[in-house]
Amino acid sequence: MNNIMKPLQKFSGTLAMATCLVSPTVLAQAIEEVVVSGIRSSLESAASMKENAMGVVDAISAEDIGKFPDANVAESLQRITGVAITRGRGGEGQFVTIRGLGEEFNAVTFNGRLLATENPGREFSFDVIASELIHTATVNKTAITSQGDGSIGGRVNVETARPLSSPGLKIAGSIAGQYDELSDEYGPKMSGIISNSFNDDTFGALVSFAYQKRDLRSDVAEALGFFPVNVDTSGSIDDPNDAVPIAPGGEGVFIPAVSVLSNPEERERYSGTIALQWQPNDDTDINFDVLYSHYESPASAVGYSIFPFSNDLVEPGSLQFNDAGVVTHANYRSDSDFDPFLVNDFLVRSTNSDADTLAFGLNGRFQINDQFSLTGDISWSNAEGTRDNTGSDDGSGRFFVVGVRGAEATYSPGDEVPNLGFTGPDRLVTDAASLAASNQVPLDQLDPSTYRAHFARNSSFVIDDEIFAFKVDGNFEFDEDVSLQFGVDYTDREKGNRAVNNNPTFCQFCGYGTSLRDVNPAVFDAFFADGARVNADNDILDGTSAELPRSFVTFSADFLEELYAGSAIPGAAEALVPQFRPAESTVVSEQVFGSYIQANLAGELAGFPWTGNAGVRFAYTQSESAGAQNQIIGRIDQGAGNQTFLRSEATPVSFDNEYFDVLPAFNISFSLTDNLYLRAAFAKSLTRPTLTDLSTAFSIPSTNVGLESIAQGNPLLDPVRANNFDLSLEYFGDKVNASAAVFHKTIDGFISNITVDTPINVGDSVDTSGNVIETDTIINFDVTKPDNSDNAEVYGLELAGQYLWDSGWGLLANITFADSSVDGLTEQSSTLENISDVSWNMSGFYENHGFSARLSVNNRGDYVQTTIGESGFTEIVDDYQQIDFSASYDITDNATVFFDAINLGDEPLFVYSGHRARLQTFEENGRRFVLGIRANF
Repeated sequence: MNNIMKPLQKFSGTLAMATCLVSPTVLAQAIEEVVVSGIRSSLESAASMKENAMGVVDAISAEDIGKFPDANVAESLQRITGVAITRGRGGEGQFVTIRGLGEEFNAVTFNGRLLATENPGREFSFDVIASELIHTATVNKTAITSQGDGSIGGRVNVETARPLSSPGLKIAGSIAGQYDELSDEYGPKMSGIISNSFNDDTFGALVSFAYQKRDLRSDVAEALGFFPVNVDTSGSIDDPNDAVPIAPGGEGVFIPAVSVLSNPEERERYSGTIALQWQPNDDTDINFDVLYSHYESPASAVGYSIFPFSNDLVEPGSLQFNDAGVVTHANYRSDSDFDPFLVNDFLVRSTNSDADTLAFGLNGRFQINDQFSLTGDISWSNAEGTRDNTGSDDGSGRFFVVGVRGAEATYSPGDEVPNLGFTGPDRLVTDAASLAASNQVPLDQLDPSTYRAHFARNSSFVIDDEIFAFKVDGNFEFDEDVSLQFGVDYTDREKGNRAVNNNPTFCQFCGYGTSLRDVNPAVFDAFFADGARVNADNDILDGTSAELPRSFVTFSADFLEELYAGSAIPGAAEALVPQFRPAESTVVSEQVFGSYIQANLAGELAGFPWTGNAGVRFAYTQSESAGAQNQIIGRIDQGAGNQTFLRSEATPVSFDNEYFDVLPAFNISFSLTDNLYLRAAFAKSLTRPTLTDLSTAFSIPSTNVGLESIAQGNPLLDPVRANNFDLSLEYFGDKVNASAAVFHKTIDGFISNITVDTPINVGDSVDTSGNVIETDTIINFDVTKPDNSDNAEVYGLELAGQYLWDSGWGLLANITFADSSVDGLTEQSSTLENISDVSWNMSGFYENHGFSARLSVNNRGDYVQTTIGESGFTEIVDDYQQIDFSASYDITDNATVFFDAINLGDEPLFVYSGHRARLQTFEENGRRFVLGIRANF
């Protein structure tokens, strides 16, 4: 664990600040449980839950129905020791990482059931379901046999409220307005819940709903690729035929391609639950519940990019680099003989992420006699939709590139975002004179008649996930100290990922050879009747010190699609029409048969009372990956550094796999005193391969010459298996709670992507007219696929403390140290992805006389996001610290006004490739503010 003192100093400094500030919700269960309540009895109840837990269990609980501490469940979970989150576009929490293991290693259940998701893998998106619908969220860090399998990180269970948990008529609701600072837009947010019991409280019904509309914006600068060159002592790209030597350290220097984008997005989510509960007597409890959630977020990004696809575009003598081989200065300009041209690339990207989730569940508990009880559960869920991510070109949505030839540009690094100078010609470039510097103008003054068509993609991945599951559990109590649990369960899951795109034709106009107006003069003239259009968000990336163009000409995806669709040029109208691509699609079916037996025991050892459980789970898994495959049979050179590949007809393929696992688990807790507990646990666990890794599909993600790569799945992967050891010491007092825990995981068969430089005969290369350039072209592709090739260890220390004053003040803080070692990864990184060496959280709060306030600081240390990323570099996410504040006041016994401020420090996301001066992604999301009123009766 490197550089521990620095985060500790940062931790202690913020701790001093937090003690002077306050929290609207009393956060605390016994140390690692956060409760949304300012009522002392709620804290005592929470402490009792933690104190009596069989394993290491953390939780977040709502004080009342419809009242949760954060707008997103993941945002609340990050306050627990050992839990961190990854954020989606707009800065909202999306996935949960537990003890450094990413979302694919953690099981998330909804009311104890696996829930279908719209993501391509197994990961669960917490931004799909409104937090107002949630009653509790628990995190099990140690495995318990009776709870199931499928996670080596941890298990998160999200539960909705049940009507008979609080009998009688209960009504609660809230209405609020949300303001996003970066987009300067407001949006509504509301929720409601009603619950009642009937027939002498033997039957209950509950209905809840939540609605939110948010107009957000994220500004992004990112690398599109890195082009390797050798730099000579004159600051030029080395010419092996001259006498100028390569500069010391100048071999293998990478020149970046950089894009800048503004991403406005309209996000809308509405969801609801229905819960019916029947308890005719103390021996019977039957529950039926329904969940529905709809989420959509149409977005349209606009921006520009500097893409030096040819060495001839780099001005001789302009290259400077540092000791790490990172370019620190470069000038770009069009070659004097016009081949090639440096191009002003203007980018337009339109996506429409959406998700519909529907789930049904029926659960029954029956007390057969004084000793024996049975519980049965049956569920079905389905999720359909698409999910797009931030970026100029991530392979989904509509993405267009329009260019102006004859540009000039400069590049130099800034703090995180590089300084970019970028201009273009004020006329159509036809001769050397028109390339003169005096003809260069800013990007917002370009003449639309100079725009030329280039890249046009219309691509999406349609996800359909369906899960059917049932389980039966029995419990036989021999006496108050000994009981035996046993059960069987079955899960049937089928996830389809359909690729629909225009891949064979997205480069039909590549090379900037066709005037944009010539594609469709009528549509073009109508759109530009009043001249060039300039982006409305002229403060893009204004939170950085970078010098770069913030005003530039722009288009809309709808305009460009209309332009192509109505074109008289042969093939243009069909160029954007997407079609189903069997060879890029897959359907993974998986059946898991499980059974277990577990003994729950209690006793006394050397005068110390103890409780524990020991069990073993048997799991048999069989899977089938079905799809189609084809071969590359030709190459078209599109010019300007672009190419497309022709493929054979797709042939259906199918792969079967199966494996059987025996998974023992053991948990024990010693009561050293009335307030001090020592817990220990051991378990064997597994995580099945994510469904994307099991895919039969392969794709060629780049059209750029020199960046050829193939990405494919591996349907025959084995699961990742681990041995887990935990030791925890916990103290529960009247005002003070504290804990210290250590954990260690040894992981076998860790799945990582293996990249092999593979020469492939792609057939004949032809130009856009069909003329043969080269026969039997051999191209070296970076072929990447997942493999069970690595073994790893993850280990760490968790410390947490909490103090509550009688006056209403309180303080909660925790810190997690984690590290890992890997046998098999590249020399670029010896740590697992998603492992932060240090993460810490703290909250200072106050609640008294109807007023409450809280300041929370959440800090996640830097971590490896992708071991082998763009151009082979390890992508590292920089340290991220978010400060949130909230306050509320009870204006009556039934009504409360509240205020939330999110990301007060305006923290950006920064990802770099191998070195901080080599930008990968920088994203600004801005602050958010919420003001509303909540009522309950």
